Amino acid sequence: MRAGPLSVDKTIETLNGNFVNTWVLNRRLEALRNQSSDPNTRLLAKAVVGARVKGSPVDSLVFSPQLDLIARQPANDLLSNFREVPRRYQSFLTSALEKLKH
Repeated sequence: MRAGPLSVDKTIETLNGNFVNTWVLNRRLEALRNQSSDPNTRLLAKAVVGARVKGSPVDSLVFSPQLDLIARQPANDLLSNFREVPRRYQSFLTSALEKLKH
């Protein structure tokens, strides 16, 4: 992802201007959900665990401020056509923003 859509200026601008961006290792999610001292971290980890696609190495997830899942883009699906990845990822972000507005 870093060498593809996350290296495109328009995508970086969209992410930085409209989203709170973070990442977490899949193997840490259960501990964060069950053991974090911060209740907000537990809630976010629970939302991510529920939204992940089983077996996907990387999922791009967009949540509302209330942690409702707005959009999901598994990397395996995105990377199926490498030349189209930047355009498809930008489309994913644009669509998520539209859903958040409504």
